Amino acid sequence: MIKFSCSATGDVRMLQPHAEMLLQAIGKELGERGVITPAEMPAAIAALTAAGERDRHQRADEESDSRDDDDEAQDVNANQVGLSQRAFPLVEMLKRALEADKPVVWGL
Repeated sequence: MIKFSCSATGDVRMLQPHAEMLLQAIGKELGERGVITPAEMPAAIAALTAAGERDRHQRADEESDSRDDDDEAQDVNANQVGLSQRAFPLVEMLKRALEADKPVVWGL
């Protein structure tokens, strides 16, 4: 479990594989500890938003393809959580932290 913290917001906790995926999207590596500075936040927010959009389009294409397949494949795709959904709490945290000019830190 990874905990993202900021003095201007509440904590955001997520499973390690999901945190790692989001950090990679913003060019960070999951280490024992890390920080996203206010100067890095606009780019991080943009990167997470863009990655979410790409994922949403890819999922829509896959869903369109699965409509031609069986109903079971559609049910599996409908129940999957997308990247934009996983990123939403972190993006909101980054926006609030940026407004307050506070860093976001994480740790294992």
